[in-house]
Amino acid sequence: MDGERIQAWHFLPASRVPQWNYVRPCYVGQTLTARGDLALCENGMHASRRALDALLYAPGPVVCRVELSGEIIEDDDKMCARRRTILAMADATDTLHAFERWCALQVIDLWDAPDVVREYLATGDEALRDAACRACASARAAASARACAWESAWESACARERAWVEYDARLEADLIHLLAGEEASDGIYKSKSKTVQGQCALP
Repeated sequence: MDGERIQAWHFLPASRVPQWNYVRPCYVGQTLTARGDLALCENGMHASRRALDALLYAPGPVVCRVELSGEIIEDDDKMCARRRTILAMADATDTLHAFERWCALQVIDLWDAPDVVREYLATGDEALRDAACRACASARAAASARACAWESAWESACARERAWVEYDARLEADLIHLLAGEEASDGIYKSKSKTVQGQCALP
């Protein structure tokens, strides 16, 4: 594809400095351009159409809504492009932790989860985290048979795709809410615990 513009998802480290050959933090409105021949996983500005796919490659918790443009190569779960422009950015640490707990709750009935585990997953109360981890460790052996049953069900291609679509929809809704709801006019994007300072869009 050449000349098309595609909105996608991309994650950055907490420093906002991309992993390859960059020393300065990224900012909202920035456009990065790849030189040379594009190649997936080797050269190009990468991103994914689905947030859950992008999360598989995430080097950190800073989520970016981006626009890819110019020449674009696409695979099943990622793309690389000539140019990538950051449309919005936020520290998604708290959002990702909440999503992680939600995922665990979707399979909570596959094992006899202790009350403290259920309460931690439902509330995110950090005071319960250590106790919940200890309870999980104690119950792990007892849950192994059910876990195997879940893994067998997950191996079904149709079931896996349905779950992936469902989980991605939940994650994207949470991230869109974070980006839209927390954006401020001064270019600062806030989560509950951290702030990411961005610059205004370039002219």
